[in-house]
Amino acid sequence: RAFNEYWTEHAYDFSEFEVIWTTSNSIDDELLRTIVQDSIMFAIAFGVMLVYLQFTLGNISCLRGRALLATSSVFILICALIFGFGVSAYLGMKFSTLVFVVPFLLLGVGVDDMIIIL
Repeated sequence: RAFNEYWTEHAYDFSEFEVIWTTSNSIDDELLRTIVQDSIMFAIAFGVMLVYLQFTLGNISCLRGRALLATSSVFILICALIFGFGVSAYLGMKFSTLVFVVPFLLLGVGVDDMIIIL
């Protein structure tokens, strides 16, 4: 970490050439930054989809209402994500920034299938 901090401060001290550095922690640091930034968007997306499903599948009547079904479909999507990432981590697979598109893709396809099936 000290190496990265040093070159972040002194990378522009040399006018003759451009300093570009990489370390073994660079990828991990970038993934951590991406996860932290995208976690807020991820929570907002799930919240919006939950509200959308409540309005789409829900009904005023308690007998025909599917609000619980809408909530359970989002819960199933979250469990599928946790299981998928957990198995991948257990098997030692490397994560890249492209992997973080999967939750949004799964959310879109899962919500669409839930609406079509019902």
